[in-house]
Order: sequence, then structure tokens, then C-alpha cells
Amino acid sequence: MKKILFLIIIALLMRLFSITQNPFLWTWDEAYHAVVAQNLSKHMHKPTLYDDRIIAYDQFEWALNHIWSHKPPLMLWFMAVSLKIFGAQTWAVRTPSVILSTLSIVLVYLIFVKLYS
Repeated sequence: MKKILFLIIIALLMRLFSITQNPFLWTWDEAYHAVVAQNLSKHMHKPTLYDDRIIAYDQFEWALNHIWSHKPPLMLWFMAVSLKIFGAQTWAVRTPSVILSTLSIVLVYLIFVKLYS
């Protein structure tokens, strides 16, 4: 049990270190998801890329659409809650990924123990 706890702590520290190394969001995926999450913090059931439809959009072009249906909404909801709690910070966008990826280590460990005990 001590080994898995040590592994989880080391993995969490590595993830926390990695989110502090780049103070800016990555141009494509991360920036788009941050914008959608910020808009979701205003209205949780409508994932919009652009709240105000000032520019023309194409419903068949994922990067120019009004409603963001490119990804399932669960992770975006986690990001929206994080942004609502911590404010518009880069690390607030990345924190849900750190938490869930660290919890996935526990899940994989429990599956392994169940299958190969």
C-alpha cells in the first residue's frame, strides 16, 4: 500500500510541476476548451464557443461553430467549475486534468488488484 501511495504522490507532484512550467494556454485545444469552459461557467447547459454571434459561423466547421460539440461536456463542466472557483487562471483550466489523471492511477491500481490478486 505504501508503494502505490508513493506512486500517486510522485505522479501528482509531476503533474503539478508540469502545469506551472508554461504560463500560457496552448493555441489550439487548450485555448478553445478554456473559452468554452469559461462560457459554460455562465450557462452550464449550453457549450458555446462564441457567446455573441457577431461573426458568421458554419455549423459544419468545428473551429468556427457557435455551439461547441467537439468534445463530450463532462471535462468542460469540471473546467467551468474550476474557473468559477479559482478565476480565469491558466492553472485553473489545467487543475481538473491533474486531479482526474491522478485519480486514474488509483483506478488502474484497483483494477489490477481485482484482476491479478
